[in-house]
Amino acid sequence: MRPGPDYCKLILFLLFPIFLHAQYSYEFSSMSGLMVSHSKITDNLNLRKSLGLQSTVLWKLPPNNSTIPTQSSSNYRYLGFSIYGMDMGDGFLNGNKTTRQQLTGMGIGAGGMMIAGANIHINNSSSKNDLRIQCGFGPMLVTKYYNPVTNPLNQAIGSTLNFGSQLKGQFLHQINKSSTFTAGLELFHVSNSNLQKPNNGLNYFQASVGWMQKLHETVSHQTNMNDKSYKDRCYYIGKSSEQLASPFQVSFRMAYRKYRADYPVYYPVWILEADYGFSNKKSYVGKTSTEQGSLPKGEWRIGFDLFHENAATATSVNGTLMSIDPRWELGLYGRRVFRVGFVDIFIDLGTYLIPPKADRIKLLQKNKRLYNSFGTQYRISKNVFLIYRMKAHYHVADYLEMGLIGRL
Repeated sequence: MRPGPDYCKLILFLLFPIFLHAQYSYEFSSMSGLMVSHSKITDNLNLRKSLGLQSTVLWKLPPNNSTIPTQSSSNYRYLGFSIYGMDMGDGFLNGNKTTRQQLTGMGIGAGGMMIAGANIHINNSSSKNDLRIQCGFGPMLVTKYYNPVTNPLNQAIGSTLNFGSQLKGQFLHQINKSSTFTAGLELFHVSNSNLQKPNNGLNYFQASVGWMQKLHETVSHQTNMNDKSYKDRCYYIGKSSEQLASPFQVSFRMAYRKYRADYPVYYPVWILEADYGFSNKKSYVGKTSTEQGSLPKGEWRIGFDLFHENAATATSVNGTLMSIDPRWELGLYGRRVFRVGFVDIFIDLGTYLIPPKADRIKLLQKNKRLYNSFGTQYRISKNVFLIYRMKAHYHVADYLEMGLIGRL
């Protein structure tokens, strides 16, 4: 029996990352777990069983991200690209066909994400075991979302376009020189960042097992490293100067959200940010790449977020007119930045100096005092970054911000 065209498409989709050049290793894994509801609104989806497949390629990062080390290290950071497909709780693990037809439709999800992580070798050099911790974030498409007529009980997902985030811990056991067995636990979250209502999101606690294949060996011969035509395909190589942060940075970003489900009010949010970084840049100024050693892998920053929400008006389905006044909010935040090559991952925790208004707190499920966020920034040049940040109030997404950072 020959596989159908849909299965062939799925296989090609999951194998796509292996055709990317310059990768260090390739991992193929399966994942399965339970959806855990974090809201009374989505209690009808609680404990749905999930099943999925994930395909990932990884690039090692050298210690200072500018030169290939002469000796390969078992402890290293890495970047990666991953694509995945999963049933959202509609699969055969939830019962026979008749049983599943009675459940709220969740559909199938598929997406891609940037991966960043660290590999930690266990015990001595002869050990074959490693631990890994990694995170990922990227766009995700979902086939069955909220529809007031055809799918009214799916209050978790309100649109086709969503964003998936993953936090994973893994155990690795080397089978032979090039093959490794992997097993891990992960938290997977999906929501649409308030691009559409409803947006209560889904959380999945999952276990994964997989197989990793090393695609390229690390070359440590000095003669090859001095050859300009040589490029070690295991590593992502970046400029060391781009790893040194400026004390002062400014950022301008924009978000776009829907206010309420019963009023189709869409409006932009503008964010102006200024921060100061505490890093050890001075210890590396004026030194060559061979003198400076390992560059800092992260830094702490503190700054202010100024949020402005535009005024908007809309008419409900019954003809009622609603008007939203312009709003200002001001936040003070602390940020931890983790450097992983040309990509930085950061986590923010902030408090409002000018808090949201009472109606926003109730209708948008905001917290009056605290907000948190997770984001990524990409280097366009030494002094310009592309940034996106997911702002939330605990587990409730507020909106997705996108914009630019400039170093002063």
